[in-house]
This record gives sequence, C-alpha cells and structure tokens, in this order.
Amino acid sequence: MWKHPLAREVTLAVVVKLAIVVAAGVFIFGPGQRPVIDASSVQQRLIGVMQPSPESRSQSP
Repeated sequence: MWKHPLAREVTLAVVVKLAIVVAAGVFIFGPGQRPVIDASSVQQRLIGVMQPSPESRSQSP
C-alpha cells in the first residue's frame, strides 16, 4: 500500500499535527472565548461613557 517506507510515519505525523491545530482552534478561539461586540460596547471603548452635562447648551438671554 505505501510505496515509500516513511510515507506512513509522515502521514501519521501530519494527521496528529492537524488534529492538534483543530483542537486548539476550537478550545482557544472558539465562540465561547470571543467577546461580545455591539454598538454600546464600541461607543464606550472609543468615545467613553457619555455623561450629561450639568449646564444646558440652549441658554437664551
């Protein structure tokens, strides 16, 4: 079945490494590990928390 004597060992090593990469992708970078990103979290991160000013901007004399 295998023409080269090292073909079985190389194939086994590639399969094991691929399984390790897939398992790391699922457990480390899976959906449960990702942060929730929505509009309010982006606003708080980029702009900061909006605090109402005690002064009114529309003051007419």
